[in-house]
Amino acid sequence: MGTHDASSLSPGMVGLSVDVGSLLDDRETADVVFVVGNEMSHVHAHRLVLSVRCDYYRQRKYDLWIKPYSPMAPLSVKRPQSTPAVFKNVLQFLYTGKMSISSDTVFEVLLTAEELGVKELLVMCEKHLIENLTIDNAARFLNSAVQMKATGKPDRRTSAVRHAGTGAIGATGSGSSSAAHMSTSTPSDGRALVERCLEFVEENAEQVVKTAGFLELSKKSVVHLVCSDQFALPEDEVWRSILRWAMSQADVQVPPRQWSDAQKAAVGEHLTGVIDHVKILLIDSTVFAEEVEPTGAVPMQLSLERYRYAAVPGHFDPSVDVRLQARVSHRLFHGTQVLTQQRVRYQHLINDWCECSGQQWQCLFRGTRDGFTAKSFHRKCDNKGPTLILVKSTDGSIFGGYADEAWASQPSKGRFVKSTKSFIFTLVLSSGKGPMRYAVVKTNSALWHHPNDGPTFGAGFDLHVSNHCQQTTNSYSNFPLSYGRVDAETPLMSSIAGKSSFCVQELEVFSPVVEQSTSAPPELQPATSSG
Repeated sequence: MGTHDASSLSPGMVGLSVDVGSLLDDRETADVVFVVGNEMSHVHAHRLVLSVRCDYYRQRKYDLWIKPYSPMAPLSVKRPQSTPAVFKNVLQFLYTGKMSISSDTVFEVLLTAEELGVKELLVMCEKHLIENLTIDNAARFLNSAVQMKATGKPDRRTSAVRHAGTGAIGATGSGSSSAAHMSTSTPSDGRALVERCLEFVEENAEQVVKTAGFLELSKKSVVHLVCSDQFALPEDEVWRSILRWAMSQADVQVPPRQWSDAQKAAVGEHLTGVIDHVKILLIDSTVFAEEVEPTGAVPMQLSLERYRYAAVPGHFDPSVDVRLQARVSHRLFHGTQVLTQQRVRYQHLINDWCECSGQQWQCLFRGTRDGFTAKSFHRKCDNKGPTLILVKSTDGSIFGGYADEAWASQPSKGRFVKSTKSFIFTLVLSSGKGPMRYAVVKTNSALWHHPNDGPTFGAGFDLHVSNHCQQTTNSYSNFPLSYGRVDAETPLMSSIAGKSSFCVQELEVFSPVVEQSTSAPPELQPATSSG
């Protein structure tokens, strides 16, 4: 998370932090004693520091000072839900503005920060979680978030995330900003954390289900996932994943056909309450017969319904029967290196803009793979029908455009191409703005074709990707010219790239996949010519 640099403070401020920090757990001056954890460890503190640094105690000044507490007769506060070392670390932050935080303890620190009303620390914990959420630790993070939501205490069996990094946190503020009040006996609901972790696992389901952390999930966490239509796996893989999880929970290591009655009962117990949320009717018939039925976990009525559906599918209506509605696939842009991890959600947004929900896209061109030259772009993308352009600049901004007309290298002097469906967009800008879509308003100059230029939109140009765009800042956006806002609420900018010129870190070009594009409008259908 970074290190608070004491050298940036004046000597007086450094000395103040050290001196105030020395008061923590000083029994000679403390007038509060926290009795922490099952060990009932004593941690000594001061009412004055607590009432200044914590919203919870700031709102209870009267209760704190109504009696003459002293080092000889301190106020006693019980915190059985806390771990002594972690709670003392939080108090260290209150006294010094600095502390170390790791993924092993971040959920307990976050919970304590919410309970005490220490907004600075709360923000730092959330930042740590977002920055350190990865494929390898996502399931463990989710488990701890779900546990915290349910009980107000992180699951210490799974909250430790190995090798996720440890950093030092520092702050110089007084913590006086107002945070939502939370009693030390009131559990955090953790809804925002659960949603963020759940969203990440859903978007990266294919990789997360293969991690050790997935096998350690609580049943409540697994139900959270399997209930979601955003859990982006084919139903066959949903089943295989929860079966691996249940077998791991039951410590069964042999295939279902070799299970003893005791093993079948143990696995079945873990699957109870989970299998109800698997869309059994969507599982392939062979997979159902060879992999699902041998477990004996599917209720008889549901099993009969599965065979009935296989025999007479016309008797079932997918438009009203949610059991026949496939989960949403997050991976719409196959091969993208730009719209991954937290950016996966933008794949659906682009499809909404193209009015083709569920459309799959194939990667025709990637700069880091095929070269950033105009020649490479035209060799890979000319005469391929409609294309979607994604640009990631070196400052982290992501933007691009949709061209419903095929790219071409002729004539050699270049020409403008008419289009009524093209648009340009921003997804992420370094300034924090986005996402925004801009429609073509001057159709005769919608697209620019030139053998020495990369993908270019509009006259002037609204978006121009130059030859060797990764080496220079010759690429630019001069906006608005041929493109403009689709409604009065969409803000206008001087550049859809965040600044007038830019250097490209990655350039990707996609075309619609024909076989899976039944919901796409005719203009999205790729040309059959290979060029």
